[in-house]
Amino acid sequence: MICLNCGKENLDEAIICPKCGCATGTKEIPKDKPSKMFMAMSLILSLFVPYGAFFGFILWGAKRELQPVSAKAYGLCAIIPWFIKWIQRIVIVCLLVLAVIIAAIVVYVLHVNGIIDLSLIMEAINNAMQGM
Repeated sequence: MICLNCGKENLDEAIICPKCGCATGTKEIPKDKPSKMFMAMSLILSLFVPYGAFFGFILWGAKRELQPVSAKAYGLCAIIPWFIKWIQRIVIVCLLVLAVIIAAIVVYVLHVNGIIDLSLIMEAINNAMQGM
């Protein structure tokens, strides 16, 4: 069946065009409301189980033609926790780099003020490298 609004060819069972969202006019449009249970499962799996976000992506793929509103909700439940995890990883790496920079500055300041001798630190590093 072809959408009268945008011209995209849709499945015969389609009630709403997935491209433009207009009703096809062939059947009564059911309420497209995402299941709270599936959304909760998708969020929990995405947050706590490695590769749990695939559950939300599978629901998104299964429902995107006939229930685009539900599909969007399931897809977001999979993407948002995944995105948050990557932001956490980036923040952790930035904090580690910042800690190394601060440690280097502290060692430099202590060396310039004559509090520590860098030759002792370099000797310890060389001994450790030779022991490997």
